[in-house]
Amino acid sequence: MSSLTTTPVDTDLPCAICGYNLKGLAPEANCPECGQPISRTFTFGLSHADPKWLRGQAANLPWLVTLFLLNFGRTYYRVGDEVVNHVLEAVNGLTAIVAAVACFRLAAPDPYRPDEHGTLSRGLKLTAVLLALLMLGDLVYLWMFGRDLSAWPPERRFLLMASAFFLLHAVVTFLTLITVAQLAKRAGVRSLEKQAWTFGCLLSIVPLLNMVPFLLSYGRLPEVFVIVYSVLPLVLSAALYLTLMLLGRMYEIVHAAAREAEARGEPAGVDHATNLTSS
Repeated sequence: MSSLTTTPVDTDLPCAICGYNLKGLAPEANCPECGQPISRTFTFGLSHADPKWLRGQAANLPWLVTLFLLNFGRTYYRVGDEVVNHVLEAVNGLTAIVAAVACFRLAAPDPYRPDEHGTLSRGLKLTAVLLALLMLGDLVYLWMFGRDLSAWPPERRFLLMASAFFLLHAVVTFLTLITVAQLAKRAGVRSLEKQAWTFGCLLSIVPLLNMVPFLLSYGRLPEVFVIVYSVLPLVLSAALYLTLMLLGRMYEIVHAAAREAEARGEPAGVDHATNLTSS
């Protein structure tokens, strides 16, 4: 760990793992709160990540918008021309597949820190794959057997598939924004980390709200849900705008971190990873 100074930390420095103030401690020591090497805090920032991984993350962030667009298009309540209904259904299905691929790529671990957030990454990958498989199955079923999209109540198989989609969409939305929050944490931008956590909690509720009409007939919907569905498009529009701003800001931060990591050089990052593993 020759790249780290042996001078005790002379300023307030929260541990990257538990938040304990490391001021006065030597960089080669362990955190007295969580027991993790203090060196992890020095190498926690995005500028110490694999430059290639950072470039991939930056390029992938804009594609995550497709996941949130599904809150607008995936309604299942369409009437009119049957061909138009099928085209819209196909577009929504393909959008969901693109979103699932983007989420899977977001879950790719940093090669310099492969075990970091392993459970979160595996959960996001699994649910993203399940979402893509569900949508592929939905499209195949639609094109092979057709579907009366205006019928109510819907057939049981369609009802189960739609409910599974809404549940998966809620889980994937939450895990995606929590993963973005972890990127913001490594970047040291506390405000973006809080925003990602907030949007993750709020936007994951939307698919569950969309599932309620499948459980109750429209004529029996409680008045509170009628009010919610009347204002939901406005809330979603505002949430989508704020999420776009969040992803745009994260793109700039990750892109800048990639340039800094490239300037720092790969050997330093590899040495850090080796040191952390051996610790």
